[in-house]
Amino acid sequence: MNVLHLLPRFRRAYRELKRLEEVEQCSRTELAEIQLSRLNSVWEHAIHHVPYYRSLIEKYRIGKQFSSLEEFQEQVPLLPREEVQKHNADFLSERPDRGWWCVTSGSTGTSTRVHWGKESHLAMLRAKYRYYQMWDIDIFDPAIFLWSHASETKRGWRGAVARLGRKAHDWLRRRIRFIPNQVSTPRLQQCLQRMARFRPRWMYAYSSIAKMLAQVAIEQQFRCDSLQWICLSAEPSTSEMLQFLQKTFSVQVGVEYGATECGVLAGLWPDQTMRIRDDQVILETVPTENNQFAIAVTVLTNPSFPLIRYLLGDTTTQPIIHPVRGFSILPGLIGRDHDYLVNSDGELIHGFFLDDLFEGKSEILCWQAYQHATGLVQVRLQARKSPGSSMIRSMFDELSRAMVEYPVDVQIVDQMPRTAAGKHRRITSELYRSSKQRKGQPVLS
Repeated sequence: MNVLHLLPRFRRAYRELKRLEEVEQCSRTELAEIQLSRLNSVWEHAIHHVPYYRSLIEKYRIGKQFSSLEEFQEQVPLLPREEVQKHNADFLSERPDRGWWCVTSGSTGTSTRVHWGKESHLAMLRAKYRYYQMWDIDIFDPAIFLWSHASETKRGWRGAVARLGRKAHDWLRRRIRFIPNQVSTPRLQQCLQRMARFRPRWMYAYSSIAKMLAQVAIEQQFRCDSLQWICLSAEPSTSEMLQFLQKTFSVQVGVEYGATECGVLAGLWPDQTMRIRDDQVILETVPTENNQFAIAVTVLTNPSFPLIRYLLGDTTTQPIIHPVRGFSILPGLIGRDHDYLVNSDGELIHGFFLDDLFEGKSEILCWQAYQHATGLVQVRLQARKSPGSSMIRSMFDELSRAMVEYPVDVQIVDQMPRTAAGKHRRITSELYRSSKQRKGQPVLS
């Protein structure tokens, strides 16, 4: 038995797992009551102790309490991500709980700072533990993390302290870690070798890194019989990717949906529905001009830095489904609002088009596209072995047809640029961002 089981933090976590399981079976009426009660508690704190919300109720004459979730959504305006970035200090409570500042990975182009109270953070972690439990994974089961934090990549003593702390934490929690800041075939082979020696029961990984590892595993004829589950996070995960990982590693695959500033939002349950953690957050799907829906988040657990109707920057193809009993379902999640290229006819080309274009090519590990304001699209392909010229020409021609008159440039690279935390940013389009700004719409990413 791991000695950490005896710590009050984990003893309480195990006790809370049963309660978290029970609330998942509540009726829609009961869940709405839980959300409304927690919302009013956060709102009362916000309007008295948070500068941004004090000014908000004066400007819009919003009530001090809400009688229903519908009244809340009618009265409180949406909160653009840029507002939090520009006026960060105005969102910090004047009476914050003891805790710490966190910084987002910067996959949207700009990092966002958020303060998490300690108890709020622990409540969020318990929701994660409950999600793992659904897949028969215990808090202390041996794991491999294909994951890193931006603080660990910093130079100087702060980065050194962060790395030492992470190593100690991983050792205590029975984890090994693969830092994905620079990814190549030799490094992925080393990762597989470490897995074979360590024999993890589960894997927590960026979606893109897990897929790349699986491609190398096929080539190496690698098997890890101890591995039972893979949890993907932080990046878009297609059904094809899940099936590919299931087949390659002979395991079940889940998807965790969350954000540094908002905590756990939803997870792909064993019944293959993406269920929202309704007791921790209120999620809304707001129609956009692209016939899709922007996701707005209200965090119910962190009054120290309240984010209310916060436009996270993610989109979905369908509105949220609210069953009569049990947590809400988030269908059609497609990732960041900025995951688009714009062709010369003004049409939007989603990243999934490029996924379809490059998926299934055994030579290619991953891809990345950058569109300049002129319309030029530069595509980087990280290859395990050199793709044939006919394959390159075929992909070039298909993408060129989609972009109509905008030029396309395809390059083969040894290393793929990543964010400071190791996250893979698939698409950056200066043209898409500037077109939204010209229309006077909030740039959700």
